[in-house]
Amino acid sequence: MKDDRELIEIVSKELLTVVKNVFNRCYALKGKKITPGITCVLHTFGEDLKFNVHFHSLITCGGVDENGEWVPLNFFFYEGLRKVWQYHVLTAVKKHLPKCSENTAFIDAVFKTHPDGFYVYAKDTVTNNTGLLRYIARYVRHPAIAQSRIMDFDGKTVTFICNKNEDKKEHTVSMPVQEFLLAIAQHIPPKGFQLIKHLGVYANKSRRKYASVISMFRKRVNWIQKRLLANTPKCKVCGGFMKVLEIFPPTDPPRHLLLSSYRGQQKLSVSA
Repeated sequence: MKDDRELIEIVSKELLTVVKNVFNRCYALKGKKITPGITCVLHTFGEDLKFNVHFHSLITCGGVDENGEWVPLNFFFYEGLRKVWQYHVLTAVKKHLPKCSENTAFIDAVFKTHPDGFYVYAKDTVTNNTGLLRYIARYVRHPAIAQSRIMDFDGKTVTFICNKNEDKKEHTVSMPVQEFLLAIAQHIPPKGFQLIKHLGVYANKSRRKYASVISMFRKRVNWIQKRLLANTPKCKVCGGFMKVLEIFPPTDPPRHLLLSSYRGQQKLSVSA
């Protein structure tokens, strides 16, 4: 993938298919087919600066069904993603590679050496918009290596901290300065290469299709704004009621964020 960035693009397109596959197998949906919303950020670097393609994804707790109705889903067996993700990734890569015995043997070997599927890690549900914004900001702006991890530079060698996931212990890695710079430079994306993708409900082409769902959340946001106006706080100094000068309507990102929190959806579902 380092030498063929098109493979990364091909793999990223499988994200929505994989999540829909796992979601739609959930017993709680009772046979319903839903389309979730996914925001994914591509990272090509590991802790040791080696080329390691992986995605950080935010997935809605539910999705839109075939009738355009929002269907909540507060649990799914995320470990089921491992083998499904592996199958779709390797199948897509196999279709892209030239057909020959070497490539076929390579794909088969990857299946055999990863019998439990590819690594998938799922964090807890993000239950508030502030936490969601922090999570997004952290991974969107994340460089290949944070300055705080660089421990020493003597003019010839760079030493930095490397936390390995396997043993969760802190290690130090030392590299000649030229090797260090090359290790960072390999993660600079080509011009125009898309690092952030919005899939499913979040995709631009889906906005018209799911306009009714988006409109529903807009109405709920408007109701919350009215409640804010009705509960104007008092000034701590003079005791008088504070005046609301302006309320900024939600732009596209906040509207998407509302869809990303299941508890947020429950709060917004309260009617006046």
